[in-house]
Amino acid sequence: MRWLITMQATHDATLLSSELRKLGVTVDPSKEPIPLDSGEVVYTVDGPGDLNVSAKKVPGVVRVNPASRVHLLREGRAN
Repeated sequence: MRWLITMQATHDATLLSSELRKLGVTVDPSKEPIPLDSGEVVYTVDGPGDLNVSAKKVPGVVRVNPASRVHLLREGRAN
């Protein structure tokens, strides 16, 4: 499952990778981390379905959200 992990910008990237690997997570190498104005950074990762619970113990994790694809609505069509 694809996830967005928001971390404190001051986190240790090496520690992050090590802790996430223990949880069965791989960071998507094609996606650069996205810095936020709030002093946080967002990583796109692939991981298990319970990552939103298991990643809470990783130092520096602020939140974990499922990444979803954008679905455009077409005029005159209900979804």
